[in-house]
Amino acid sequence: MLALIGAFTILGATSKAVEPLSFGAKVGFVNSSIIGLDKAKKSVGNKDSEGNMFNPGFIGSAYVEYAFLDNVGAGLEVGYSGGFVSVASVKAKDDKEGKDTYKINLHRINIFPAVKFYPMGREDENGILKLHVGADLSIPVMAKKKQGDKDAEEIKRDEFAPFGIGAIAGVGYEFPCGLELDLRGSYAFTDVFKENSDFKKNTLGISDSKDKTNLYYGNFSVGYNFAVLLEE
Repeated sequence: MLALIGAFTILGATSKAVEPLSFGAKVGFVNSSIIGLDKAKKSVGNKDSEGNMFNPGFIGSAYVEYAFLDNVGAGLEVGYSGGFVSVASVKAKDDKEGKDTYKINLHRINIFPAVKFYPMGREDENGILKLHVGADLSIPVMAKKKQGDKDAEEIKRDEFAPFGIGAIAGVGYEFPCGLELDLRGSYAFTDVFKENSDFKKNTLGISDSKDKTNLYYGNFSVGYNFAVLLEE
């Protein structure tokens, strides 16, 4: 019995809370789409259309995080994201060869302020489970359009909204070595394109003001907490 008590005493002594401040970098995969593209018939020759659900892209970011309590903290992440080919695309339903496909690519600066929750605490030997909810603030940098096998063309900056606001929610896990895996989803409350933009009405053919063009995506990232290197 004394040996068992001694073992637990040693374990408790060697297990300590991780430093509250962490900072690092992440890179990851994004899959996104834009609500409303199923109504963009004009972009595919006025044929019945549907939005593609697979539009792979990338994101790279830097972050800082601080735990005010053992189970609650806050974080700020700033990154750059875009599609490898597109962030959203629409195709004619009867298109088998991809000739009647319209792709929209958008590169953005993303700002993610979030509240962090650590349901299992922050013990160094156990790793840290993280839940987070927050805002997705975005600033478009450039946008391009591509129809079928034609060359991509830039979309004028005054066609899309200068600022986007959305919400994020996700889960992550930081290993004791500092490696972090992060999975989250985002939904924008604002339209990608301005309501009365020529591109939205005359190129895409989305003319009803009630039809929205909200961006949404899922993101998986791998990161590293550099603060681990500073711990004794």
